[in-house]
Amino acid sequence: YTFFTLDVSDLLDYGAMSASSDSTARQYLEKNIHHPGQRKEILTYHRQQRQSGAEAYELNEATTGRLVGKYWSALEAVEELAGHIRSARDGMPFDLELSIDETPAGIDTFACLTTRTELMFLIFELQRRQIPATHLAPNLGVEKELDYRGPDGLTGLQERIRGLHRIAREHGVLLDCHSGDDLSTETRKAVGRATAGQLHFKISPALQVIFAEVLNDFDPVLFRFWWEDTLDYAQREAEAGSDFAAGCLRQYQSSDDRTPSPSHAVFHYYNFGTVGRRDEDGQFIHRQKFYDLPAEFYRQYQDRIADYLCEVANDVFGGTS
Repeated sequence: YTFFTLDVSDLLDYGAMSASSDSTARQYLEKNIHHPGQRKEILTYHRQQRQSGAEAYELNEATTGRLVGKYWSALEAVEELAGHIRSARDGMPFDLELSIDETPAGIDTFACLTTRTELMFLIFELQRRQIPATHLAPNLGVEKELDYRGPDGLTGLQERIRGLHRIAREHGVLLDCHSGDDLSTETRKAVGRATAGQLHFKISPALQVIFAEVLNDFDPVLFRFWWEDTLDYAQREAEAGSDFAAGCLRQYQSSDDRTPSPSHAVFHYYNFGTVGRRDEDGQFIHRQKFYDLPAEFYRQYQDRIADYLCEVANDVFGGTS
């Protein structure tokens, strides 16, 4: 089983959907689709009246222009990458996820939530391009390191996800909720009720953070090595221009408790660098350190993982009434 996530959030034009006039919106068509014949084909395709449950879908030229403006570059990249994956898999099946859930620095998460119209546009474009997407991670307003804080509250979140879920289910696509490990029990339950538990719920990097929590108790010397290497990695990312890394470092440096701990955001989001680092021959440099621990460590870790997975599963998949 192979699952590919293509995160194209950084390729979206977030200003396109708020184009001030219809004439400006229509300009996105010429800007992104240079051949007149193809533009006509795209407009005709999206003007077809379709029904997704209770949702009617029939776009005018200006709305199509706005959607093309926001998503066209991303869809072009997905089409190219999907073709490469097909070739590399050589007939072997795989799952493919289109992810648009994150927003770059300076973009308000709640100003660009994925609407039902946007979801239908993406699904129909994926179908038109014959891209075999099985999963789609929309912008639900779920943010890294934060519980849901949207102005519509959990009731609004639940209703919004329910509408997206109905459309996705009708077209054989599974919604994916990213950064689910940062959500509270009540938020997870709201997501579960909205989808009747029929969704992909991502909890990475929680499992590796739990590994680090157990390691910190069991072998603090090894954890300290991991911590310091992670801090160095985050610093390099910040120096290379990552606003998110810089923010995590500032949060740690201004913390009342600067004791090395898996609970700090900088470790939560950058600890993967240590275990994933390879040498010039492609061999993992540090990973064996984490495979050679005593059996008692792995037993404790397994117990913690089982407890956590059962808790999440009960919230998301257990109570859907």
